Amino acid sequence: MTGREKILAALSPAGTPHAPIVLCYPEIFMRDQWEHITREPWWMMHTGDDVEVGIRVSRDLQAVTGEDRVRLWQSPPHRDRGKFRIEGLDATTARKIDLATGQVEILRRPPKGGFVSQKDAGLGVAPVITSREQIDELLPLPPEETAATLADGRDERPRRTVRELGEYMPWTQINTPFDPLPYIWGFDGLMMACCDSPELVEYGAQRSLAVNLRKVATWRLLGAELLWIQECMTDQISPAQYRRFNLPYLQQLTAAIRRAGMYGIYYYCGNPNDRLELLLESGAHALALEESKKGFDIDVAEIAAKVDGRMALLGNLDAMVLLERGPVSAIRTEVARQLSAGRRNSGRFIIGIGSPVTPDTPLAHLRAVADAVHELAP
Repeated sequence: MTGREKILAALSPAGTPHAPIVLCYPEIFMRDQWEHITREPWWMMHTGDDVEVGIRVSRDLQAVTGEDRVRLWQSPPHRDRGKFRIEGLDATTARKIDLATGQVEILRRPPKGGFVSQKDAGLGVAPVITSREQIDELLPLPPEETAATLADGRDERPRRTVRELGEYMPWTQINTPFDPLPYIWGFDGLMMACCDSPELVEYGAQRSLAVNLRKVATWRLLGAELLWIQECMTDQISPAQYRRFNLPYLQQLTAAIRRAGMYGIYYYCGNPNDRLELLLESGAHALALEESKKGFDIDVAEIAAKVDGRMALLGNLDAMVLLERGPVSAIRTEVARQLSAGRRNSGRFIIGIGSPVTPDTPLAHLRAVADAVHELAP
């Protein structure tokens, strides 16, 4: 079976003994271990102009990880290509030259672990939101795309990826309707708004849903079959607030994904233990959880017993300690244990990693996961 076929089988009601493998945020792994993955220069992560390079890097990543899906990225429109030249200066810096003006921008290689993004920095400081108009401005609707509008060049890389790496499941990432709200309100502001301005929070989730519905439609046109639906921070609201502010809009999103003939994996970051039944109402095809950390425990065998085949489940191999520090024998033992849990979930199971691969994880440890699955699963 191809990787795509294994994922489709694992997401189906019948399940499969041929467990597929997916990573958690492979682009983070690529950022931190670029030279161990590809021969392309590191500054190529700063440009999508060269579609050939993008395809080669995708192939290189699949070869290293053994993952059964391949991420799709839009390429720049034809009108925006060829405007810059990038020259490497040393191991950590390069310069980006505007060919029309000669203006030079210095590019710095992200350190292991990455820079603090402007988005994350905004969690602490955000405007006070008092109106729907503010929310509309902060969450603008993307354009409604068609095959014709995307044929301006943005469809080139995803379509070639699907054509040339067709043995893998083509996927990309979106978020739940609630997930962007801490970034427009600020974390403290959103927590207060859930109590003081609940109708405004509901409108924020509705607006975010409208944004995501357009993204789903666009990615369907670009060839994505699987959407990784990220959610963070909703373990910071009560189960009752989760049911009010998040679940109805998440269900509308997953229903739209299903109507589009696509599949959704709901990646819930945080402690699921007081709301697992609510998570199972998401409407997604599969549920992915973190590994035990942050003061809570998530045992995949216990979760599988509770899920009991009602939806597919992803494994949560420990990226922070087990995968980074090993030994390989312990990694293999945990893979075997998680495969056993998957059989208890009627074979509706995908081997996954609870968090992004850490910067110091040896490639041999990551490859040991794939090798163990290929050996232990039929």
